[in-house]
Amino acid sequence: MKKVVLTFSLAALVLAGTVSCSSDDNSSEQQQKQTLVLASANGTDVTVNEEVTFVVTVGTEVIKDVQIEVNGKAAKNPYAFTEAGTYKVVAKKNGYNASNEITITVSEVGIAKMMTLAVDHDTISVGEAVAFTVTEGNQAVTGAELFMGDTKITSPYTFTQAGEFTVIAKKQGYVDSNRVTIKVKEVVDERPIVGTWIPVNVVVTGVVDMPYPKKENCEDDTLTFNSNQTVKFDYHDDSCAVESTGATWSLNEAGTVLNMSLFGQTMTVDVVTNSASKLIIKAKGDQFAALIPILVPDLAGSIPPEFLAFVTVQLELNKL
Repeated sequence: MKKVVLTFSLAALVLAGTVSCSSDDNSSEQQQKQTLVLASANGTDVTVNEEVTFVVTVGTEVIKDVQIEVNGKAAKNPYAFTEAGTYKVVAKKNGYNASNEITITVSEVGIAKMMTLAVDHDTISVGEAVAFTVTEGNQAVTGAELFMGDTKITSPYTFTQAGEFTVIAKKQGYVDSNRVTIKVKEVVDERPIVGTWIPVNVVVTGVVDMPYPKKENCEDDTLTFNSNQTVKFDYHDDSCAVESTGATWSLNEAGTVLNMSLFGQTMTVDVVTNSASKLIIKAKGDQFAALIPILVPDLAGSIPPEFLAFVTVQLELNKL
């Protein structure tokens, strides 16, 4: 009798182990399954009898031969909703976890809602942004898409080119919005000093009054004030090779005092004339010390540095 009991116990133990392994295998298999991701190519707001195409993916891979269920019943893909209402859609396939659930709202044909598109500014300058709002009556419309021609844009949108641009809002289940036109103007820098200037004349009080010493057969030297507050002086050596120097510049609010850095020297000069075509700057010679070898090369070696503080240097430039 003892032998029978022992045999039965061993059999039970083997069976239990088999069941346990099978359970573990099922759990592992469940964890290894990938989850389907369901989306509608037509959006989630459609009209009666409109065919909706469902796309099912895992990562970047499109999964084919998937079963689509609408409100728990098998459906074709694409699927045409024949009645208005709200529908829950999921995707299933053997070997995968069921997809997320999406809600499709179906509206009657001919009763699409009206949208109104508005902007906070319709006349701006290049580099400025416009914010758009889409409403139905007094209610904001979420999920509307903005189009400028065939290009989809976001709100706010920064315009980088001058011109006139038309924008419209679209959303499934709604009539396309009114069109709004935004006029974008070029940025006009109101500071005449901004631009490129050619030095044409040099005056050292009591010493010289002469044309700027341009190198023979070379291009003009230029002094450029950029709108980002950087300055650049391009000058030529005897072989006409171009060398450059410059750092920053600033102009006081009255436009009468100019600070600029050339050759490592910060120069503070008075602005005598600053028009659309002519710039004249003047200061004591020590403010032009770094430029003296270029402005008056024949005298540079004979002018004592201490003498510069007692003379006035004036530089005249024409706008390029």
